[in-house]
Amino acid sequence: MPPEEIIYHHPTITLADVHAAKAYYYDNLQEVGEQIREGEAFAKQMQGTVLL
Repeated sequence: MPPEEIIYHHPTITLADVHAAKAYYYDNLQEVGEQIREGEAFAKQMQGTVLL
């Protein structure tokens, strides 16, 4: 999604915020990817868990 569209849908976020987030993402691809994989694994694990 282009930065302009992101701020259109989330008006409290500035264009500078979007660019800063994208810069962080590209500077930390490996770490971000690992966090995403861990989150997906946790979500899968929780799908099999019954909460009372």
